[in-house]
Amino acid sequence: MRAPQLGIVVGLADEADIARQFGGILRISGGTAAGAKQAVESCIASGARALLSFGYAGGLDPALKAGTLIVPETLIAGELRIETDLVLSRMDDQRGGTMVSTSWPVLSPAEKRKLFIETGAIAVDLESGPVARAAQAHKLPFGVLRAVCDPADRVVPPWAAHAISAKGKPRILHVLRHGIVNPGKLTRLAGDASAARRALTEYVAMLTKGRA
Repeated sequence: MRAPQLGIVVGLADEADIARQFGGILRISGGTAAGAKQAVESCIASGARALLSFGYAGGLDPALKAGTLIVPETLIAGELRIETDLVLSRMDDQRGGTMVSTSWPVLSPAEKRKLFIETGAIAVDLESGPVARAAQAHKLPFGVLRAVCDPADRVVPPWAAHAISAKGKPRILHVLRHGIVNPGKLTRLAGDASAARRALTEYVAMLTKGRA
């Protein structure tokens, strides 16, 4: 996964800090489907010949805790169902199953439960759909490596969907302004994010150990 032709699309600068260990061509989407489309096109234009969607995901399966590593065998994005390359993800020893990618943030437990029932997917994100479509259009191998950031029963407040800049960095004032109203909820969200980051960091470190 350290080959220069690998294109990696992440949503956040925080995720990019972890994925950078892989080398390759890295682009940040800013946590939106539209941004992911631009990011993956940039990767391909820069010479990427394999694509990886990397970072955090929302849990749909109630059994998944924050920090659970996700490598789906199949991705659903609208009418598209695409098989992923598990070798590319280097995660054949981890959880498989199906993941769904939407063009809108899935924030409430009710929305997550509905999506889980309708699709059977265990997790959801915003970036993997555009990456999968680009992979299919250009006939490139495509993998997903993500960790659950908000479990199925976690309420993500609507303001959180606007808490990230186009460069993938948190809008600190925005977060503080809304978080001060319910500091307990902000603390729980931060704890979930920390678990997801730790899981990805440890796994990537294991993959890249001794390959520098």
